[in-house]
Amino acid sequence: MKFANVLLAGLLALASPALLAQEAIVGASPSSRTALDLYAQPGGTPSGTVALSELALPLTVIASQSGYHKIDVAGQEAWIKGAQVRIKRNSQASCAGKISQFTTTGSIAGAGGDACK
Repeated sequence: MKFANVLLAGLLALASPALLAQEAIVGASPSSRTALDLYAQPGGTPSGTVALSELALPLTVIASQSGYHKIDVAGQEAWIKGAQVRIKRNSQASCAGKISQFTTTGSIAGAGGDACK
């Protein structure tokens, strides 16, 4: 039994970075929205709706295309419009080196050619 627990913990540890790299839908936009329109394909007409109370948030985004996001709704894949949801995006800063220091200049505020008159 201990081996199974250790194996399960190891598998979860390996899966965690992959899960963290995905985008997730965390809510509706605006927050007063109670249902989301479902689409069979991006840019099509709505094929149905789903109540937010029926969804287990956060939802993992399977794919994104043209402002639409593919999600799993009760075992079936559907597209939702990105404007109707709030998305948590995992991103990292790309500053690899030292941030350059600010340098002082010999200037007088407002003394340039675009000074306020």
